[in-house]
Amino acid sequence: MFETDDFEQYSNLYPIVKKLEKNLLKGNESKVLKQINVLEKLLKEERDLVPITYILSIIAERYPKFITNSLIKDLIPLLEKKEEKIRINVILILGFHILHDQKHLKENFSILLKHLEDPSEDVRINVHYFLTEILDKTEELELLQEDLLINSLLMEKNEENTKSLLTYLSRLPRLKFENLLKLRNLLIGLISRQAKDIVSPLSLLILTLINKFYRTRKNLNFENMTKEDLINYLKNHFIMTRLEFGTKRGDNGNFKDFLAQFKAHVKKDDLIFLYFLDKEKKKTIFLQFEKKKLLNYFSREKKFSRKELMKTFHVLLTKRELSNFIKTLTKLGFIIGYLSELGNFYSQAFIRKKVEQAFSNKGYLDLNEFNYLPGSFLLKTFREIIHDKKDFILVGKGEKRYYSLEKIKEQINLMAPKVSSIDLKEYREKLQDHSFIKLIKNLPRDYITSHHKGTTWLTNLGKIRIEKEIENSKILGFFEIPRISKKLEINPLLLLEIFELYIDKRSGLYDINKEIFYYSKYINQKIQEIKLSSERGMINEKIRQLAKELNIGIEDLEVKINENLQLIGQELQSKGQISIKEYLEKTGMEESKFLTFLEDFDINYLLKGDLLIMNQRKIKEAEKELKNEIIEKCRSENYLALNQFEVSPNLVKKLIEDLIREQEIKGLFYQSEDEELFYTEKGIKKLILENSFLFSFHDLFYNKELSEEEIQILQEIFNDLRKKKILKGNFDEDTLTFSSNEVLFARDYNSYIYQFQKLINDYMNKFNDEFSVVKAILTKRNQTIFPQEIKQIQEIIDRMNENIVRWRSTIDSFLMKASRELLIAQGVRPKKYRSFLSFDENEDIKYFKDEPEVVEYLENFKEWVKIFNELEIKYPNIIYYQKRMIHDKNNEGLKEKYESLLEELCMK
Repeated sequence: MFETDDFEQYSNLYPIVKKLEKNLLKGNESKVLKQINVLEKLLKEERDLVPITYILSIIAERYPKFITNSLIKDLIPLLEKKEEKIRINVILILGFHILHDQKHLKENFSILLKHLEDPSEDVRINVHYFLTEILDKTEELELLQEDLLINSLLMEKNEENTKSLLTYLSRLPRLKFENLLKLRNLLIGLISRQAKDIVSPLSLLILTLINKFYRTRKNLNFENMTKEDLINYLKNHFIMTRLEFGTKRGDNGNFKDFLAQFKAHVKKDDLIFLYFLDKEKKKTIFLQFEKKKLLNYFSREKKFSRKELMKTFHVLLTKRELSNFIKTLTKLGFIIGYLSELGNFYSQAFIRKKVEQAFSNKGYLDLNEFNYLPGSFLLKTFREIIHDKKDFILVGKGEKRYYSLEKIKEQINLMAPKVSSIDLKEYREKLQDHSFIKLIKNLPRDYITSHHKGTTWLTNLGKIRIEKEIENSKILGFFEIPRISKKLEINPLLLLEIFELYIDKRSGLYDINKEIFYYSKYINQKIQEIKLSSERGMINEKIRQLAKELNIGIEDLEVKINENLQLIGQELQSKGQISIKEYLEKTGMEESKFLTFLEDFDINYLLKGDLLIMNQRKIKEAEKELKNEIIEKCRSENYLALNQFEVSPNLVKKLIEDLIREQEIKGLFYQSEDEELFYTEKGIKKLILENSFLFSFHDLFYNKELSEEEIQILQEIFNDLRKKKILKGNFDEDTLTFSSNEVLFARDYNSYIYQFQKLINDYMNKFNDEFSVVKAILTKRNQTIFPQEIKQIQEIIDRMNENIVRWRSTIDSFLMKASRELLIAQGVRPKKYRSFLSFDENEDIKYFKDEPEVVEYLENFKEWVKIFNELEIKYPNIIYYQKRMIHDKNNEGLKEKYESLLEELCMK
């Protein structure tokens, strides 16, 4: 039985094993017990626990009667030991003991069951073996603890152990609600890992559990379902449970105690629970449901029949309990709807859908269509809809019908683009006053204007048509209201109102019936034709015939027109400026005649584009304004085109000449192709500077013969540039030619700039190379930064610190040498550069060290030095944050600090 040679290394155990071997073969039980007692004492001393428990496991397997319950109690604490072999041996001893002696079954079974969650797979395999053996032998299912079995499944990876756990669960009569949720997720995971077309013992067990705990219809054939079908079935399965509690303590205990304990541990985000009293059976019915699925079920836009409700909830409720269940859900506010006497449930979503369909399909809602609902529920529901859609619903007279504002607008939108006006009389008659006003305020402005008479509104199309007719009437000479009203299908009064918005009444005459408006131009032309073609004695008679023909009083023809012109002339005397086009239409005159008309009224004017400026004060203001505009443009622009202003180019030229005489501006005129330009002082300076190495005054304005005054202007501008040291060189007074002597010096100067740039760029590249190595290490994501990498960073920083000292020395030496040599090249001794030269003279000298390019390169170098100084101080912080983020990935505050520090060190 024992391999005694295996125990030779244990001097204290070897003789015990030999004696056990001998006495077990002889059947000397008293001596066997004596040796087991010796082993039990050694256990308490915690010496050689692995071999001792191994010896006892062999005895437990072959001779379980020698394993007493007191020995088991000594062994149980060893199940907490880290040594896996000890735990395996103790499980073996405990398992064989339970199979042999069931006096302490419940207590010992519970200990064995607990180790389903042991971290060791080998331990769990042995536990599963004994659990199966014990359950097959005892069939006491109450020993199984469903919470422990479910939690064990969560961590189990071994397939055989998983099958055992599923087998144990399949023996349970029912599961708690929360365990049904957990098990469903576990089964979905197991199914997804199964081979698609292979039937295995594990897949059969999964089907058994689905069939037992998740089946809602008897005729569902799980065996023929695909893997995807099963997963979808489980995901969509509506989990619900029922418990019954009697007035006396039953199988489930006292309800009040249960409820208190349940509420203390329930997670309300996952479930809805409710209970109600069945008075007939004198029982409390306690129900649990998946919250999301229950709410989604009853929030659908439909009417639920009693048959459909029972089909869904038959596993929990009887037909008699169904009404109580729906009413409780409604009372608690989980669902909103109405349960009829016939058992039909109308969800609020269903009622809303019906309401919206009525508005959408018919454009109105008739409350009589909902007489199958109680008035209070309908009113409450409808008020909520009205509140949500108050801006879109119109109330009918009598409050029995409600109309969709959007639907009415749609109808108007369909009609309005096709007609000139739209009559809203229909809506005025069937809507309450406040709703009709709301409709008016919400008329579609894309199609309807704000002009109306009574309930007739002008459309945009009508407005366009009227405008077109008015333009045509100006050509014809008259506007006929009856004819155009009929043609456009517009109310005559509305047409007249719109017409008078566009036309000044003084621009013509109405006939006696105020149906036709004749423009003054048309009447004047007719009278002029009579005067030119008739004899003097017949003129008055023909004018009377014209008045009769036009249905205008004879006294009105010329008198009224002249009165209108007098009124217009008086109006013009009071105006500062007008649109000439507008008044040409009003008077019916040509532009030349209209200007003469102004002179008859002693009106002075300045014509600026379509704008006619009148009276001296405003004319002078306009000229002054134009002068100011010219001055501003001379300051900002190189040249002005004389035709770029809205007034006559001749007036612009006159004003520029005035400004030159007033010494407000400098410049000269130059004819360029088809337009005359005025070159400003700014533009002349630009021309000079663009040719600053060599130019002649005559060459600046090619083909122009410069006058003495113009040469003087150029001389003044040129001298100003020389005075400010902007131009340096020689000027030949005879030829008016300037030449620069800076070319050679500029070449040498640029050479030093290039050398300094190359020196700095070399250092930049070295900075960048070393920084790239450091950055690659410090910006690693979700990876550990190793000690050798940290050492590498520090070596780079130390090396760069040494380089920076050396590089600074080289840079300082170069700057000193270059500055000195270039000062000498300019005829300045370095020692006297800053102390003896005046400020103005100093500006004329180029000092290499102060050159913008040199300063910029030097700043770039200093910026790199600053980065490495910051890096030396703060890179340990990056390593610290990076390490913490590996272990705490969801810490947003830590991530923010890490990202901020990377940005500060230019690593983003």
